[in-house]
Amino acid sequence: LAKSQWRKATDNLREVLAQRPHHSLANFLLAWCYANDPSLGDSSQVVTLLKDVARQGAGPLARQITAESFPSLSVATRLEILSSRPRDAMGAADWDVLARLATAADRPKEALAHARMALSLDDGSLRFERRYTVINLMLRSEQAKEAVESARRWVAEATTEQRAELAELVARFGQLPTADELFIEALAAKGVTALERYRLLCRQAALHQGQKRWPLLIEAAELATPGSPRWRQCVDLIVADLVDPSQAETAGQLASRARQPALKARLLLTQAALAVDPATSATVYRQLETTSRLPKEDYLAAFVAWNASSRPEQVIETAERWLRSGRRLEPAELRELSLAYRAVGRENDARRAVTEDRQPPLIGSPARRPRGSGMGMW
Repeated sequence: LAKSQWRKATDNLREVLAQRPHHSLANFLLAWCYANDPSLGDSSQVVTLLKDVARQGAGPLARQITAESFPSLSVATRLEILSSRPRDAMGAADWDVLARLATAADRPKEALAHARMALSLDDGSLRFERRYTVINLMLRSEQAKEAVESARRWVAEATTEQRAELAELVARFGQLPTADELFIEALAAKGVTALERYRLLCRQAALHQGQKRWPLLIEAAELATPGSPRWRQCVDLIVADLVDPSQAETAGQLASRARQPALKARLLLTQAALAVDPATSATVYRQLETTSRLPKEDYLAAFVAWNASSRPEQVIETAERWLRSGRRLEPAELRELSLAYRAVGRENDARRAVTEDRQPPLIGSPARRPRGSGMGMW
């Protein structure tokens, strides 16, 4: 066997079986020889030999009847062979194998019967895993009511992570109300850490869309440090959902719900970017600018909105404050500043804002000048 001399090994094994019929190890090895060299014996002979091994209750050998040892055997054939074992010779792990094979063979009800046997023999080491399998197979067998009742009954003994797993399982089969109940119970459990709570909220949010999803992500984000990877993960998921101009008001409502200033600002930015009405965007940008929450890269959008909503003074005030501090404006920002100057009648400043011959800012220069006087920031 070690030298893969299948024919010679077969002859030796047949001699053994002639003297000791039904010898489990000899039967198993002979079946293995046939599987490796089909010219020595066909698949039906392999099955017959392995069934004989299984019927004799040879546990260690029966557990070697796997896809790796016998790749030519189908899942259904291995299930048939291993189902030949005496019931009183089988432990929980053996029933687990039958449950997995029946599941792979698309026989959920048969798999459920095997899984229940495994659970009944469980010594506590894999109790949750076997309960999870039973609930999964109940759901696959269209026994949703019994599955939900079992999940509610068993969840009391589950850890936080296990509760989440059960919730996600029932949700996959359309039992969202039950899933939410399980998540709520997990979140309310004693001793749940902030990180566990964050993860639970994210996992619950993944089951939902829209108005049921966003508040969960907001709550999760507020458990994280602003700007951290966990915080960005939640915020990015919310913003990715808000892409249509009709959702601008929704973004504003979510912002009002947020307690964390950084999160509120991010949602307000989304509202401003989505709003069709320039006046709405202008108001939001102004609110962010006055609270120092408007990012540098969004000032151009703010300038555009302020000009479009007839608020050139806000463009001028902000731009001149920047210039006094020594900051240079980008070309697009200068064009908006020029439009703002022109709107208030400062033609000279408007021209200078878009020419290369710019003068340094005049410290203390007021934001407004008499119309046409020029000599503002330039």
